Amino acid sequence: MNVKDRSMRGYRVAVRASDDAPEQIVVCFTPRKLQGKNGSENAAEFVARALVDAGKIKVIWDRPPDPSATRELQRVAESRMAARIAWMNRSTELVRLVQHYADELGWATRRIEKCMEDSHIGNYKAEVLLLQKETHRALLEPVGSSAPGVEGVVDLYLLPGYDDIATLYYYDNGWHLHHAAPGSSATPGTREENSKPISKAVLRKVLEEMTKYAQ
Repeated sequence: MNVKDRSMRGYRVAVRASDDAPEQIVVCFTPRKLQGKNGSENAAEFVARALVDAGKIKVIWDRPPDPSATRELQRVAESRMAARIAWMNRSTELVRLVQHYADELGWATRRIEKCMEDSHIGNYKAEVLLLQKETHRALLEPVGSSAPGVEGVVDLYLLPGYDDIATLYYYDNGWHLHHAAPGSSATPGTREENSKPISKAVLRKVLEEMTKYAQ
């Protein structure tokens, strides 16, 4: 359920990673108020911390809302934390899978850490994968935890430029790799038709196409 889209019309929601505890997020809810004649707003901000305790998501209120709104806002905080956990697990598993395939295809690989910005689940540190074979270098890098119709986007592109980019989308409970070779007639609207579930064979084909056109 996407609580953000349907239930939060009355609030502005901001999410940030906790400075003191990286494993939790701070979710701030600001009621949308009609502006006065001078354009100012006077709205209380409700603040919750969402964390995992004994395998379950727990919400602790630093500035609680009225009891009538507590349950609704708590669901939102829980949803954001669940989305954060799912995305970080999903993207990390993808990096490890692509690294395994790339190693078998003769590419040297190295995982590095990068700080990522995400307004929906809060900023986080993600693993990105550097691949190298002969003179070719590529990077597998998360883009976002959500996009229309998908539950995650990751780019694979050649370095140092960004001329040829393959994109992985997460939907139907799996990662699908899309690559439109230079000169092809593929368009964004044909994403599904041009995407294939990630596999070693699909990755090999895409890397071969990317390096071919880079020569």
